[in-house]
Amino acid sequence: MTEVNEPRRRFLIGATSFVAGAGVVGVATPFVQSWNPSAKAKSVGAPVQVDISKIDPGAMITVAWQGKPVWVVRRTAENLKKPGSGRA
Repeated sequence: MTEVNEPRRRFLIGATSFVAGAGVVGVATPFVQSWNPSAKAKSVGAPVQVDISKIDPGAMITVAWQGKPVWVVRRTAENLKKPGSGRA
């Protein structure tokens, strides 16, 4: 019976493991990227950032969200105290 060449065996196991690992990463990358929403889906349901610090008290701005207008009103303390405003 022939002797086992241990250094060669270790090298072959290491090289095979490395190639297998690279193959798994190569296959998994597009698969994982397919879980991300497309640019179209992101634009439809994406959150909208609005800088409300520049709105004057009592003023209203219109912002588009999912292709629809959304109105943002900066209410004053007087607006909040009016009857029918939803607050007591």
